[in-house]
Amino acid sequence: MCYIVTALATALDAVAIAIALDAILDATALDAILKNYVLANMDAVPSTWWRYIDDIFAIWPHGEEQLTEFLGKINQFHPSIKFTAEWSAKSVAFLDTTVSVDNEGCLTTDLYVKPTDTH
Repeated sequence: MCYIVTALATALDAVAIAIALDAILDATALDAILKNYVLANMDAVPSTWWRYIDDIFAIWPHGEEQLTEFLGKINQFHPSIKFTAEWSAKSVAFLDTTVSVDNEGCLTTDLYVKPTDTH
């Protein structure tokens, strides 16, 4: 079973925040570090990995147990940067969209509205 995953990279201290701000300014460098160092050294990796600043969208085809192991390993990448993730075989919220898997296995999107939105 494939899972769609959303993750958020969070800086835990002032040094990490500075690193994160530098990374925003140089997104190409952060992508290169994540893809060429972190992902390249993993036993199982997402089949899709897209990043927008500190938000990550991924498709995980290796099962839930390996997904939790993967998340544990990427959280060892830097002691002050932690990744939190949500995943589902059906749908997840990513940025301002809901990304879902339809009956044929295709991804569909819709506008995501927070449950607390009153409009």
